[in-house]
Amino acid sequence: MELVTMQLVTMQLVTMQLVTMQLVTMQLVTEDGTFDVEARIGGRVEPVDGRYHLAGRIAPHPEVAALVRRGLRDATLDGTPVRLTEIDPWGGILIRSYRSVTPY
Repeated sequence: MELVTMQLVTMQLVTMQLVTMQLVTMQLVTEDGTFDVEARIGGRVEPVDGRYHLAGRIAPHPEVAALVRRGLRDATLDGTPVRLTEIDPWGGILIRSYRSVTPY
């Protein structure tokens, strides 16, 4: 009985913490300009620090990729501070952010 209860509680916590990856059009603001980008983002609440951790990928965008290659790392995505971490093999830009609330 205890094992079944524990499994149900665990399933509920996982369901509450995960957000499915959604493809949305967003505005990326950098020190070099503003860009309309398509991003697939998702996140979860990290129980260790209590913050919302956001991660995802901006669809291939040549202008943004050029900025990342030049060393740009900090930007905002629809008002949420993000870190542009790297360019994937398909030209997309990987992003991360650590917030206390969800951006959407």
